[in-house]
This record gives sequence, C-alpha cells and structure tokens, in this order.
Amino acid sequence: MARSSAIILMSAVLGSAISCGGSGTGGGGGRDGAAGQGGMSGQGGTGGQAGAGGGAEGGGVDAGAGESSRAEAPLSDGGGPLDIAPTADTSTADAPTGTTACTTYDDCGGAAVTCDITARTCSGCKTDADCRGGLKCETATGLCRDCVTDADCADPVPVCSRVSWNCTARCTKDADCPQGGYPNKCHTGMGICLDCTGNGMNCKYCELETYSCVGCLLDSHCPASKPKCGPSYLCTPACATDAQCPPGLFCHPGMQVCLECVTNKHCRGGFCQPDWTCG
Repeated sequence: MARSSAIILMSAVLGSAISCGGSGTGGGGGRDGAAGQGGMSGQGGTGGQAGAGGGAEGGGVDAGAGESSRAEAPLSDGGGPLDIAPTADTSTADAPTGTTACTTYDDCGGAAVTCDITARTCSGCKTDADCRGGLKCETATGLCRDCVTDADCADPVPVCSRVSWNCTARCTKDADCPQGGYPNKCHTGMGICLDCTGNGMNCKYCELETYSCVGCLLDSHCPASKPKCGPSYLCTPACATDAQCPPGLFCHPGMQVCLECVTNKHCRGGFCQPDWTCG
C-alpha cells in the first residue's frame, strides 16, 4: 500500500499525529504507506535493515545509537522524467533475498515477501499472486507495489509513478492535481503529482525518495518517550522484546525498534512491506 496510508495507520497506534496534505492510492493499507502505503510503503518507500544506510522504502536505522542519515532539505524542481526511477532505489535495502528460512508465507516479510516452499527460504515476489492486498509484483526487484504500469491505474490518477509507485496524475502546477486524498502537490520537474515536494510543502517532514509525508526524518525529530526515527519514518520506542513496545507494535530484533510488523504474520490478510508497515 502507499506509504502515506501505512503511516496514518501506524501513527494511530503510536499516538503520533502526522500532518500530510495528500496520500497515495492503490494497495491495501502507505511510501505509502502508506503505506495510503505507501509504497511501503511507501511505500517505499519503504525499510532498511540495521546499518543498511537508508533508502526509498525505509531508509535504514543504525541499531541502538546515532542519528539516521536521511534527506530532509527542501527539494528544488528539476527531477528526472516520470518513467525514470530514483538513482538509488534502496527500497530493496533489506536482508538479502533468500537468506531467511521459512516454512510458510507468514515467516517472511520486507523485501523477501514470499516463501519458496521448495527451497525453504524467503524470496521476492515472482507474480502478482505473491502479493496480498491486490498489490502488483514488480518482477525486476521482487517488490510488491501499488502499481507497476499505467494499466494498473485509472482516472483521476491514470499514471503509475516510478518514483512513488502509486497511481497519480501528470501536472504542470498544483491545480492540475486531483483532490480528495490523492497526491496533490505538483513536482514540476518530473511533471507528476506527489504527496509532497519538500519539508513544509503539504506536511512538516517530506521523505525525498518516494516524496511521502512522514512523521520524522532524524532521531532529533522525536520526543524522549519515542526517541528513534524508525525505518517507517515514525518516532518509536527502542526495544529488546515485544513487551517493551506499545500494543499493536513488535520489536525488530536487529534494529531494536518497535515496528508495525516484522514478518507477514503480523499483518492479517496482508504482508509486511520493506518499510515494516502492513500492506
């Protein structure tokens, strides 16, 4: 799901209010979400493993210490064309595909979303059937997206953005963007409508890989009660066990932060996206 949708869902659990002007569409529940998935969210962006260094769907967090390195400077117009993805699509910044043992779909999550029963290892998606919630499989990366081609979209958002992986519209100004929950900020350089184009443009913090409104970009944006800016770009408590997380969140043993999901089993009827939100 679009990352913005996933952020809205997760922030309700954390009790954090996120002010976003628009949200992605498609998918099941944020990038973008939500997570709107969203994609990943985000969705994507989406999440990095401990020390992974950040990315489109999650932006990695160093386990236990330090500030995460994330872009937060306001964006100037002049990005690439619509059909060119970001130069560093680190939405795959997860454990290497195929390294997690599994016996069922619920054992997997993140960038390795499905279980290869024969090999007994988690892997990226190969077909749409590997993606729950009506999402589409981008076979080049093995990631489940809100959309992969324009054929997955319809009016008033007929274009599949290769930046946010959400359905959106082309534009030359904000007034060209549809209202009512769709991405409504025009990036004139790319000619598409996005959730935001920089900090303070539709929301306080704008994540500049999938251009989604988020709750934080750095640990310093977070209060003492929730001191970590997690891979879902929400302030969250540090943890060593699930018992140290608020109800509905789970402790990632590697990153030691509370997240909406760690494996698919935490997402009823859905799956755990690379930014560790349910899609």
